[in-house]
Amino acid sequence: MQSTLRSQIDGDLNEEIISFSEIRTNDHQAEIICSDCGKVYFTDQETAAKFRRSLELSLDNPFVCDDCRFEYDELARGPR
Repeated sequence: MQSTLRSQIDGDLNEEIISFSEIRTNDHQAEIICSDCGKVYFTDQETAAKFRRSLELSLDNPFVCDDCRFEYDELARGPR
């Protein structure tokens, strides 16, 4: 899976793409939590450390999962 950071949804020009999975794998051992739905995902240690630093610097969790990102996209398009 690929996802985006909250700053991308909020309109900033941050192009960072992260890799995560819904299950713990050899490459994805560290937990991260979606800021919208609260579901737990797993990512590599380096990415998890970036999220921890981000949380230490502000109160916002920057991670938004694909499902929540899809909902944002649908709401942005409006009714059909």
